[in-house]
Amino acid sequence: MRHQTHGHRLRCLPAFLALMLAWTLVGCSSGGNTQVSVGGTVALSTANASAVGGLVFRFADGAILGFAGEDLTLGFGEEGTTFTLTTSRGTVVVGTMTFGSCTFTETPAVLAPAGRPLFVQTYATCQVSGSSNDDIGFGGSGNGTLLLRLGRDSGAIVNSAPLSVVYHVDAGGQITINLNTTPIGVTG
Repeated sequence: MRHQTHGHRLRCLPAFLALMLAWTLVGCSSGGNTQVSVGGTVALSTANASAVGGLVFRFADGAILGFAGEDLTLGFGEEGTTFTLTTSRGTVVVGTMTFGSCTFTETPAVLAPAGRPLFVQTYATCQVSGSSNDDIGFGGSGNGTLLLRLGRDSGAIVNSAPLSVVYHVDAGGQITINLNTTPIGVTG
C-alpha cells in the first residue's frame, strides 16, 4: 500500500499473520519507517492463543455466550487455551478452548451444577481487534485497546468492551501484548 505524507511517498507493507488474517501496521512516521501504528484484526488460533493469555474481556450483555441480560467477563488462562467466564449473577464456568472451530467447553463436565446444562459454545468468528493510541517506535511500547470479537454463522459479530493494553514492537517488528511473549503479529 502507498500513502503520501508531506508530499513524500512512503511505502508501508501490510503484515500477515498465519491463517491468512492480517494484523496490519498502517502508520509510518515522516522520518522513515521507524514508527508504526498498530491496528487490525487477527483470528485466534492455536499458534497465537497465548498472545491473549491472562487478558480478561468484558461483555455488557452475555447473550453471545449464552447468558442474556447478564454482564460477564471472559478471562483467558496464561496459555490462552483455558478460560474462566464469570457472570454478574455469580455463575462461574471454567473450561478449555478448541481452535479451528473456536469452541469453549466447560471442563471437567462434572463441574456443571445440577439444573444447568454443560457449557459448550462454538463460534464462526473468534478474533481480536486492536489499535495503538499513537505511533510506536521499533523496540518500543505504546498504549492501545483490544477487543474480543465473537460471532455465529447466523448472527452479528459481538465485540467486548475495549480493553486497555500495552503493545510492544521489537526491533525485528514482532508485536506482543502486555508481557506476553507470543507475538500476535509482525510488521511487513
